[in-house]
Order: sequence, then structure tokens, then C-alpha cells
Amino acid sequence: VPERAPMDLYSRETKRGLSLFVKNVFIGDEVRELMPEYLRFIRGLVDSPDLPLNVSREMVQQHRLITAIRKHLTKKWLGRFAEQLQNKREDYETFWAEFGAAIKEGFHYDIDNKDRLEKTLLFRTTKGEGWRSLDEVLADLPEGQEDLFYLSGDSLETARNAPQLEIFRSKDVEVLLLTDPIDEILVGSAMALREKTLKSVTRGDIDVSKLGAGADAQDGDDSDDSDAASDDEGIKPLLDKLGAVLEARVEKVQVSTRLTDSAACLITPENGITPQMERMFKAMGQEAPPSKRLLELNPGHDLVKKLRALYEADADDARIGTYAELLVDQALLSEGGQLEDPHAFARRVTEVMAAAL
Repeated sequence: VPERAPMDLYSRETKRGLSLFVKNVFIGDEVRELMPEYLRFIRGLVDSPDLPLNVSREMVQQHRLITAIRKHLTKKWLGRFAEQLQNKREDYETFWAEFGAAIKEGFHYDIDNKDRLEKTLLFRTTKGEGWRSLDEVLADLPEGQEDLFYLSGDSLETARNAPQLEIFRSKDVEVLLLTDPIDEILVGSAMALREKTLKSVTRGDIDVSKLGAGADAQDGDDSDDSDAASDDEGIKPLLDKLGAVLEARVEKVQVSTRLTDSAACLITPENGITPQMERMFKAMGQEAPPSKRLLELNPGHDLVKKLRALYEADADDARIGTYAELLVDQALLSEGGQLEDPHAFARRVTEVMAAAL
């Protein structure tokens, strides 16, 4: 295994595959059938005493011994990686930083080895700055938590500061921070790790009552829930107004259970396509399926309270539309997204600043 990932590791034209010998006689170089695609960075040779000396490229592709050798080598190397993770953690972290993204491709191409692949995983999470193994993450899960929460992002810094994490951070719930492009495919292929369902903190509804240690405990006082429900009904006319104004940009505007500090965030519908998947489609030259996201508002935030008061005073106030657009823009920027129309954003900010001075 090389110390550094080659520049062309993710290129289709990269040199890959092991050399094949039969009874010390060279048969061929770059025999890709000897090793799965996601372990393409491994270099070496295989000398088999059982293959015929006149084996051809076509025979290599179909020969049962080649298949057996491939299975053996895959199990051997995945086992070696798992052993290194346990016994030489610092060395393995260096290796993972170089080749981890390639290994994660195995969850798509080699689901039969899913259990072995799980033992090689390292994650960045909201708990500390370093790497965390899957065993370590699972060991710290609160009793009764059935989901492994994750957040996808373009960079670690952006992911750590995402507003969608606020409720999880306040309840000390660990969240995996997935910043490799391949992570979207890992999640879609694996669906669960060690029987814990992978659930995005930016997708669909989150049952806050089930988050954190002692989440199932009931204190017998439903007054807070009743007040919250009443407040949600009171803000509904504003949400409907904002939804109509933002119809071209978002699917719906709703009250958030994720936010504790920020005013707004964007959420992907349960069956919608994530921004990361959209970018993957574009990178491959494909058209992404049409999809709009949900805008969630924090009703306890001063900005939202003032916007509600403005709406209740005059539902037709032109400033409501400007503020609605800015809420979407800032929610998009706070998660590291890119504005489709930076000029319009700058114009709206200028208008608000001019009115405030």
C-alpha cells in the first residue's frame, strides 16, 4: 500500500490491478480481476500454482480460481485494515485520510463484505476534533437510540457550524459529519450500520422527544407542549404567506424543531434529493431530478417574532417579501450552499441596510 494516494486514484485511466504469475511465469500486468475496484490502490503480485500456464485474458475474467483468489485477497486486506485500526491507530488514521474515500466505495460495489467494511470505518463527528471509529460511536449511543444521525457537507468546518445541528448539540447527541462526495452513495447503499439506521439531520421530520439520554422519560406535565402547539397555530398564517411568496424557491415553510439559536434553515423532504446528490449529478453531466427544499423557521428567534408582528400589523407589507427571500438566502449560505442569484441577494441586503440607517 503506498503512503500517499496517487493523483489519479479516482480517474478511470489510472493504473490498477495486481500482476499475475503462474508457477513463477509472468502472465500479465494490471489484472483487475484479482482485486475489487475499491482496493485499486493496492500494489503487488499473485503467483498461483493452480492456474494453467496458457491462461488468457478471457479465461482470467471467467476462471473460478481467479474469483476465489479475489475473495480471499479482499477478506485478507479488509481484515488487515481492521486490525491496524485496533492496534496502530495513528498509522491507520493517516492511511484513512488518504484512502478512506476509496474504501467506502465498497458499500456500493461489494455489499457482501459490508460487515468487514464496517470494521474499517472512521468518521469525523460532532464529538471532538479527531477521528471516531464505528465501535466508538456505537458505544456512546444513548440507550434506546435506534438511529445513527449524520450530516452531509462540502467541508468539515461548514458541517460543524450547520444550523441543523443545534438541537442535537443541545441534547449532546453525536452526529456523523460526512464530507466526502462518496458518502452520499455510502448512505444510500448501506442504509444502516450495525443495524442502526442512518438518518440525515437535514432530511424529513425529527422527533425531538426521542433525542438524547432519558429521552423516553415523561415528567407528566404537558403544559409546555400545549403552549408550543398553540404558538404553532398562531404563526401558521405567516408561514402560509411566506410559502406563497417563496413558492418558486421552496416547497413549504414550516416551524422547526431543529433550531435553538438560528432563525432559519433548509431541509430536504423525506423523499427529496439532497444538494450533494444534485452536485454529483451535475459533475457527471446528468440532469438532476427537480426538487425543492423546505424552509424551517425558529418561532422563538427575535427575527421571526418581529416578522410575525410585521405580518400581523399589515399582511400586505412589501418588506415581508424581501425578508422572506433573505431568510432563504442566509439559510442557504449558513450550510455552505451557493446562491443562484448573488446580485439579487446583494440588492436585497442593500435595501434593508439603507432602510435601517
